[in-house]
Amino acid sequence: MLMGWAVFIALAAPGEALADTPKEIRARIDAVSKLIAAGKPEEAAASLAAGIEGLRAMQAQPQIPPGFKLLADRATAARKALEKAGVDVTRLEVPGPAAVVS
Repeated sequence: MLMGWAVFIALAAPGEALADTPKEIRARIDAVSKLIAAGKPEEAAASLAAGIEGLRAMQAQPQIPPGFKLLADRATAARKALEKAGVDVTRLEVPGPAAVVS
């Protein structure tokens, strides 16, 4: 069985990473406040950027997964916290739930 997974991973398009799960995206977004509190704003910005990339991947799916709006709202709050901490957030654009069609 493990060999089957190895073949599947090997056949994935070059440079194409397996998408983060919603749980992993949430962990990256939620880490922002902890990193800010620890005095690591650059790491917090990097964590949010990774979370935003995960949100973009979710948004690009044919059917947007449940929980997208909640994660986008969390990312927006994390972005505001970074901005309040004095970090330049102009490059951190959170994909909005407004693009979600119910």
